[in-house]
Amino acid sequence: MKINFIRASIVTLLFSILGGCFPAEIKGKTPSGDAIKFLFYTGGSKLDDLIIYNSVNYFGKAQYQIDDPVGDVGFRINTGDRVQAECTIKGVDIIGNIECKLYTVYRSSVSFIPVDTIIYRPEMF
Repeated sequence: MKINFIRASIVTLLFSILGGCFPAEIKGKTPSGDAIKFLFYTGGSKLDDLIIYNSVNYFGKAQYQIDDPVGDVGFRINTGDRVQAECTIKGVDIIGNIECKLYTVYRSSVSFIPVDTIIYRPEMF
């Protein structure tokens, strides 16, 4: 019994460590109709979050309310540039909880994510 608990703890720890290695692939469409795609890695309390677009790293902090699944989201790059988006299409997830299906950028100083870009909810791998 004790060995199973230790084994389960080790497996959980390994999945937690390795889970940070998988990015969320964010897809969307700019106002001109061009497809946009970038990767998002969660950093944590000691590491910055990371967006990778066209092989360029942008470190900063994601901004969202953890208790509001349809609230505004954003990202502030360490240079001071930022992008903010609001939920424009709501839906329900597989277990019936409300979630945002589509975001629309309403403020941006990030050149590759202009205002009125639509961003689809990231999908799990």
